[in-house]
Amino acid sequence: MVALLVLAAGSAYAVVRPVEWQSTAQLVLVPTPEDPGDIPNTLDGLNASGTLGTYVELLASPDLKRRAGSPPVALTVRSVPDSRVINLTTVGSKDAVQSGLTAIVRTGADAQSSLRDLWTLRTIQEPSAPERAGVETSVLLLASMLLALLAALVVVVALRRLEPATPRPDPRIPPFDDEQEDEELRMRAAHGSPER
Repeated sequence: MVALLVLAAGSAYAVVRPVEWQSTAQLVLVPTPEDPGDIPNTLDGLNASGTLGTYVELLASPDLKRRAGSPPVALTVRSVPDSRVINLTTVGSKDAVQSGLTAIVRTGADAQSSLRDLWTLRTIQEPSAPERAGVETSVLLLASMLLALLAALVVVVALRRLEPATPRPDPRIPPFDDEQEDEELRMRAAHGSPER
């Protein structure tokens, strides 16, 4: 019964949950000093200057999203370790994720001039077409079946532990044999032996 409840609840969630979509884009920081000879020094100072973190914060800021028209999407911005790449992901409705991310990328490119920095944001990957976000329905259904089996196993083990134990004979005491006892009594009676 418990297994059926777990399976029904998991299956219902997998089927009726809202579908979310996502779009991703990649930007890269390119050094743009006035003197091209300063590029090696500019690259060496990337981590020490906190430039990458500054651009991540700029792109993730609520103000930038507001200037992009406040698209109805959730935005995630993160830097790729040991690189100059920044990943952006929007999650929301199928119609809003790609257009919302495009607006955020364009607004971020316009806003970078306010930093007066030696770096420029360039797009490596344009905002992708919408794709489903999260776990596939088939994976959720499989997980529901596995949880139902686990629930059934737990119930069976619990019920076995709760059922009363049947008494077992003590192996040190020999089993009582009525026929053998009757034969001994007849032999004693025939020979006149006293009873034990």
